[in-house]
Amino acid sequence: METNWAIGRVVFASVYMPSDSAEILDGNLIELQKYCESSYIPLIVGTDCNAHSQLWGSSDTNERGVKLMDFIMRSNLNVINQGHEPTFVIANRQEVLDITSVSDNLLDRITYWRVEDEVSYSDP
Repeated sequence: METNWAIGRVVFASVYMPSDSAEILDGNLIELQKYCESSYIPLIVGTDCNAHSQLWGSSDTNERGVKLMDFIMRSNLNVINQGHEPTFVIANRQEVLDITSVSDNLLDRITYWRVEDEVSYSDP
């Protein structure tokens, strides 16, 4: 992909949210988001959220999804997943559990974000 714009600093984060944890949000993610927002640094967060929300293409919305959606909306982040391509597939179930969100100050710079059709075998 070719770009013709300079953006300066950008923070990229990869976050895993364990499904067996009582708390969906890690304090580190909250602090990182606050730091980036107060410093006007664009933030891109790739998340294996283990949460369901129709906002990002899940078949339903669960309590974890509601809590994560609330954080995303309060934090000036935007889910940029497009479509309903599942990111978690097993024999009897498939779901969208991996999301990417970006800060408001980067939203207009990202286009055509999608889940690739190729299997990555990233989970053991």
